[in-house]
Amino acid sequence: QDAVVSAIHWNIISAGFKLTGIGETPAGEKQCTETLPAGWNSDDIYVLRYQAAGDNSAHCYLLKILPISGSILLHFQKEGDENVTTLEISVQQFTSEDLSC
Repeated sequence: QDAVVSAIHWNIISAGFKLTGIGETPAGEKQCTETLPAGWNSDDIYVLRYQAAGDNSAHCYLLKILPISGSILLHFQKEGDENVTTLEISVQQFTSEDLSC
């Protein structure tokens, strides 16, 4: 699951967003970065916060990823907006237990 979440994160960063934190609510001073911080994968539900690069407003985007029996359910939403983009991904389609070349 961590590998798929990392790939999703990379895709969001590539689309021009910066990571501002983890968790449902902002904690402390906002740090805009491209790298995943320590503890990003410590809970059963992944919650990552983003801001569009160059956007100096307080608009924050929330990515929630919930593991559900072999799949992950992804929700991406601008805070304060009721519109949610949802996607279900089968982890087995993108990962393998076979680590040989």
